[in-house]
Amino acid sequence: MLRPLAVVLMTLAPLPVAAGQIERTLAPRTQAQALALTLGIAAASLHRHIEDGGSARGWARANAEGLRDPRRSDWALVHQDGDGHAARVAQRGGGNALALLQFGSGALAEIAQGGGESGLTIQLGW
Repeated sequence: MLRPLAVVLMTLAPLPVAAGQIERTLAPRTQAQALALTLGIAAASLHRHIEDGGSARGWARANAEGLRDPRRSDWALVHQDGDGHAARVAQRGGGNALALLQFGSGALAEIAQGGGESGLTIQLGW
């Protein structure tokens, strides 16, 4: 279900290309967009937490996630589909929401949120 969404979102705008991956980050521009994105991430994270006891999930092998949320008022959803992905998310200040979707192989992400931030990052690695 997430793959078609990733393809559509990645074709909407030019993509920065790093060594072995392409990436698209979407950030809300209004408070209404931020609230909608935060509620969507919170609902997906809560569903995943209820379903399997966590909000970070990797399919395949050699995937690694690191989530840091010292305030517990932040939401992070990490989805890894493929091999060799690595993600590190640090959220400070409270009120943050993040969805990180990694596909392919070898995508690398290091994301820091400093308070009241929300965003969606999609990566395709090779």
